[in-house]
Amino acid sequence: MAAEEVRVYENLCPHLGGPVCQGEVVEWVEEVVAPTGEVVEQRVVPDRWHVVCPWHGLEFDLNTGRCVADPRLRLRSYPSRVEDGVVYVRV
Repeated sequence: MAAEEVRVYENLCPHLGGPVCQGEVVEWVEEVVAPTGEVVEQRVVPDRWHVVCPWHGLEFDLNTGRCVADPRLRLRSYPSRVEDGVVYVRV
């Protein structure tokens, strides 16, 4: 995502309505798994972040709004744009 881009999501977890804005934003971590099922490496994915709902720990990809554990769930997004450093959101 470029510096002048933003993603705007409703402040409600689709699971039970938790306040997503109170969740922690963390880097996206991938696990490399051997054919035996053993995790052999963990690595941070550049420019990928997720937010963790503070109520039940569901994690959402901040680029797409989709839930990591259950892609059927996603944060509700709103169209937005940045002009001259000001963020405009259509609700």
